[in-house]
Amino acid sequence: MLGGAVARYLKDRRFEDRSFELIESPEIDCDITEKDEAVLHVMTIAPHIVINCAGYTDVDGSEANTTLACQVNVDGPAYLAEACDNIDARLIHIGTEYVFDGAKDEPYVEDDAANPISEYGKSKAAGERAIVRRLRNHVILRTSWLYGPGGKNFVDTVLRLADEKDEITMVNDQRGAPTYTPDLAEGIYRVCKSDITGIYHLAGAGYCTWYEFAGTALDLKGKKLKMRPVTTRQLDRPAKRPLNCMLDCSKIERDAGIKLRPWQDALKDYLQ
Repeated sequence: MLGGAVARYLKDRRFEDRSFELIESPEIDCDITEKDEAVLHVMTIAPHIVINCAGYTDVDGSEANTTLACQVNVDGPAYLAEACDNIDARLIHIGTEYVFDGAKDEPYVEDDAANPISEYGKSKAAGERAIVRRLRNHVILRTSWLYGPGGKNFVDTVLRLADEKDEITMVNDQRGAPTYTPDLAEGIYRVCKSDITGIYHLAGAGYCTWYEFAGTALDLKGKKLKMRPVTTRQLDRPAKRPLNCMLDCSKIERDAGIKLRPWQDALKDYLQ
């Protein structure tokens, strides 16, 4: 979903910005969990920038498949970082708000200590550490609540349920920032054109709960679906979720002038 959005955005930008060439790895089949393959792949192409949109993002599935989660979210980024270091390339890696425990009252800033409470979050935090240890020239972009074309996402699921059911339960105690993948793709492009390094937060502007996010999507499409608000504890999912998923994105706005639009505006575009 994100990789496709990034590729589409960069293809469109090539007509206006001829300073870069886009090489899509899906066309050159590479398994980043195989060290020799990943390193050889990057070193053969010898790009100036590698954008890693790969990730094992099944939060509940990570509880049972910890090995696979670590292979994709820890080993893969580590191999890419090693390869980038060998050829003096820059690595842009996509992180997550799940590296935090959600116990803070305010939005999380980049310097807040990571304290993941799920296997998925632990694997993503370990992936960040692996990159930082191996490569100075990196940008880790933590984002949240991704949705967009080209993949299964929350918005499409809610709209489908509105056609199939009269009532559903919806979590109303997790708060975060819905992030539209085409908007994030533009942000990634602007990161490529900047000289920033380190860890940054980049997500849609504003915050809401899943309940509010779903309600807004339903209203915009004129669909009726009764939603019964429930707590995360009541859902009792295999993996723990942070209740506070809010990311403070002021650092990347200050350092690179990058700010994504309000999530309501992006959602309206997606649904149109």
